[in-house]
Parts: sequence; structure tokens; C-alpha cells
Amino acid sequence: MGESSGANAEHAQGRSMFSDAFTPVRTPILYRVAAAGVIAMVALQFAVYLGLIALACWGVWYWAGYGTALLDFASEQPGRGGGATRTRMRVGMLMLILRTVAYVGPLVAGGTIVIAMLGPLIPRRQERYPAVELDRREQRLLYAYVEQLAAIMGAPNPDRIEVICEPNASAGREGGAGAALFGGRLVLQIGLTLVAGMRRSELTGVLAHELAHFRQGGAARAHILLSAVESWASEAVYGRGAVDELVDETLDDSWWPFMLVALLAKLCLWLARGVLWAFMILGIVCGSFLLRRMEYDADQSATRVIGARNATWGMARLIELGEGWRRAAQRAEGMWEASGRRLPDNLPLMSAKLAPTGKRRKDGFIDGFEEKASWWSSHPSMPNRIDAIARCGGKGILAKDAHASSLFEGFESLCKITTSHFYLQRMGSAYQAAKLTPITQVLGTEPVGSERRLKDDAPIPLSD
Repeated sequence: MGESSGANAEHAQGRSMFSDAFTPVRTPILYRVAAAGVIAMVALQFAVYLGLIALACWGVWYWAGYGTALLDFASEQPGRGGGATRTRMRVGMLMLILRTVAYVGPLVAGGTIVIAMLGPLIPRRQERYPAVELDRREQRLLYAYVEQLAAIMGAPNPDRIEVICEPNASAGREGGAGAALFGGRLVLQIGLTLVAGMRRSELTGVLAHELAHFRQGGAARAHILLSAVESWASEAVYGRGAVDELVDETLDDSWWPFMLVALLAKLCLWLARGVLWAFMILGIVCGSFLLRRMEYDADQSATRVIGARNATWGMARLIELGEGWRRAAQRAEGMWEASGRRLPDNLPLMSAKLAPTGKRRKDGFIDGFEEKASWWSSHPSMPNRIDAIARCGGKGILAKDAHASSLFEGFESLCKITTSHFYLQRMGSAYQAAKLTPITQVLGTEPVGSERRLKDDAPIPLSD
């Protein structure tokens, strides 16, 4: 009874942080067209991939039965009739070899294509380093806050919340392409560098953005399937296995008939890979276009929650914290090499301290930042995203603001645990010899960068 009432209190506290009702974002027609295009591209790429395999198999079968006419050597037997000269014998032997090559070459080429294309379809166990999972019993306020935010937005609740060191966040399903078809646990991943360097309004925008991706079920599933097919095609196009090595070795040092067979196999394999490459590039362009539409949609949902001004400032803050992470990583690498295997014990907080703040403008841009999105960019350019946020407008529905770490219990200890987990993933057994050093000894006690901002800056206004 006490545990239930405590959980209800946490939910009530999470609910009290939002003031008004959330206005859902209407799905634009371009978003729907992009999703339909990706679904069509999945079917097309899958058909092309399997079609090449089927065509190669049919070609081998057909040529094995109907190409045997080339093996009729009766007319090429040297020395028959008693009048065969040495020249005729050599010509006859040459024609015999060429006929054999003409018959065997297509069979080998077709088999090479089939083997090269089937290889990527064989399931492989991929090593995955799990992130630090947050226990609901230890982080009740965070779970309550996220679940209330999801309920307001009409998004499904994450089944698990994980934390990482990096200045990033993500929303996805376990299981890859299988999860896209048959469902999978929803996982929300939060970078503690964001928490260390953001106010709650800015972090809420990040969370709302990721929860909006949970609402994009059909489009997300379509893109996961497209990514799976593209991964097969990419491995078939760029991968080099035992078949390629055998063909190359035969071309380098073999008897010339074997070299002709290997050359034909290499040419046919190159043509098949060229077809796959063309459709793979087309799929990447279509998939990237859908991803950019999904990002715009998620940005609008986040803007409805925290307001246009906070969303704009949050975009700039992401860039600043990314730069802080880069500086912290460089500092950690230098410490390891020059200071007897010492490493900072709290990478998220160190990154937030080293993040620049002086270049921020009122409109959210950073001086010198002029990113442009390409055809294959998964995210729109930052100027385009900020322009879309400005067009969306709105004041948001947050009732109060504070530092983002107020949503976490034992935040500093959690940062240190996650930092150790990050080192262990990247360094393996070498991490056992590391000497963790408090960041106060690394950076000194004077507030640096983001730390000064968090102490001195007034809360970001929650209205335009």
C-alpha cells in the first residue's frame, strides 16, 4: 500500500510539471509520401536482391544443360584422318580449351554470384555492449516524468531507460529488423552529458523529441526494414570474402584458361554488385529523406512541449555539449598517455564544464556554424531545423524549470558509474590499470564553461 501511494505521488509530481494540454502535431503529406516511398523501396530492393540470386541460379541451371554442345569435341579431335599437321593439332587443342572455358566460365561466374550474394543473408551474432539500465525503484521521479510526458504526447511508454556518457539520446526497439515486424521492447537512451549541461526545459525537449519517435511506429518500422536490406546489399557490394580472394589469386598466378574463367567471374560479379549499388544508393536517398521528415516531426512535438524559444536554445546547447565532449575526450586521452594511466572519474560533468557558452546567440545559432544537409544526411541541417521550430512557434506546456539533474537520484554517482562503464567498453582489460582522478583535480575548482552558466544564468523563460 505504501509503495503504491509512493508511486502515485511520483506520478502526481511528474504531472504537476506540465501546465496545459498538449496539441498533437498533424502528420504532413510529405511525411506520409516519404514513408510510402520507403515501403516501396524495401519491396523493390528485396526483389532486386533475391532476383539477382534467382537469375544467377537459373543461368547456371540453363547453361549446364544447354551449353553442353560446346563440349562436342568430335570435330576438334587432333590427328584424325592421318593428315593432321602440328599446326592443326595446336589449333585443335586451342579450340578444345576455349570451348571448355566457354562452358565452364559461365557456370563458375554464376556460382560466384550466388555465393557472394547469399553470404550477407547468413545471420551473424553481433556483439553489443549494453548500456547502464536505470532501475525504476531507484529513479522513480525520472520514470514518472517520462511516462507523464509520454501520456501527454500520446506516445507509448518506454519499457526501459538506459543512460550513456555521450551527449546523445535515442529511442528504439530491441531486436533490429525482427522487432520491426514482430514488436520489441521500447528503449529510451539518455546521454548524461546532456543532463549535466542542460536545464530541465532543454532536456525535456530532447525527451519529447525521442518519445515522438516512438509515435512514428509505421515509418520507423519501414526504415528499420530498409536498413536491414541495405546492410545486406552493402556487405554484398563492399564485402570481400573467400570467393573474392580465390578469384584474385587465380587471376594473379594461374594457367591462362583458369585466368579467363576467373576474369569472367570477376566481371559478372562486378556487374551484379553494380546493380545492387545503384539500388542501394537510391534506397539510402529515400531512407534519408524519410529520416529528415521524422526529425522535423519530432522537433515540432518537442516544440509543442517546451516552446519555440527553449527548443531553439536546446538545439544550440546540443552543439555546445558536443564540443565539450570532444574536449573532455581529448583531455582524458592526454591524461592516460602522459600522467601514468590516469583518467577523469566523471566524463559527463567534465564535458558540461568544458562546453563553450560564449558563442551562443539569442536565436540559438553558434558563430561559424553553417551546417548543410546532403541527400544522404539522416538529420536536417541545424539552420533548417531552427527555422522549422520558429514556424511552429508556441509557448510550451512546462509549468516550471530547474536543472535537468533534478530528475535523477544520485546523479553524480550515476555519472561515475556510467563513466566506468564507458571506459570498460572502449578499453577492455586495459581499464583495470586505470587510476580514476576526480575532475576537481583535473580542472581545478574554478567554474569552467557550462558550470558557470548553470550557477549564474537565470532560468530560461518558458514563454515567447
